Amino acid sequence: MTGRSGGQNIKADIDEGDIILINRNSAYRISSSLADRQISLYFCVFDPDELYCPFRNISSQFKELNYFFDFKAACIIAHDTNHKDFRNIMVRMIDEYTYMQPRHEIAVKAYIINLLIYLFRLSSKKVRTRTPDNKNHVIGHMYNYAHKNIHRKISLGEVAELLHMSPQYICKVFKDNVGMTFVEYCNHIRVEKIKDWLENTDRPLYIIYSDFEFSHRYLNRIFKEQTGYSMKEYKSRFNYKSNNPLYPK
Repeated sequence: MTGRSGGQNIKADIDEGDIILINRNSAYRISSSLADRQISLYFCVFDPDELYCPFRNISSQFKELNYFFDFKAACIIAHDTNHKDFRNIMVRMIDEYTYMQPRHEIAVKAYIINLLIYLFRLSSKKVRTRTPDNKNHVIGHMYNYAHKNIHRKISLGEVAELLHMSPQYICKVFKDNVGMTFVEYCNHIRVEKIKDWLENTDRPLYIIYSDFEFSHRYLNRIFKEQTGYSMKEYKSRFNYKSNNPLYPK
């Protein structure tokens, strides 16, 4: 992403789950390294003057706020939580606009306030790091590689080559510490990602299928093995709109 505000030029690497609050009158461009597959982008535009006063009063708790409101910062960037709290609020805001429930504008404004509080909390959060031991180092690299390549088939051999270790060694280290093989773990996180989409978004099944370099049959097989449901059945039963009177059938 590149942009300019108040004479400032900014550059940032954007990844899945990133949150960006861009100051008004800023020019910007967003790009992603994940151009080979579908990417969901949620956004809203709002007048900051309506929210300026309540947030100005708490600016001492979030140092980024003063810079942002005074146009000294072109943007604030953070990353969503593991539970996709930010994404889920955005989806509910879209629902409010789509279904136009009574007094939906009040609900949307409340959602925006919640979004900004989440953003300010996340952007000011400090990440602590420590030096891992050798085994944790191996597992950490394998975790990261699995999540980064969740949409395609990966082998233990290519990970071993990347770590300059034998496949037998990293296989044993991983299974001893995680309780499942590397391939089983890859399938587990794929199913968890699909479950999240089916439960918390309106993403159609054909879009979910197209996001993975696997056949529909294979995805449904590993999904049913771990959940007991086909993907279609799971969405019908567990999507947040299912049996919710606020949403028309």
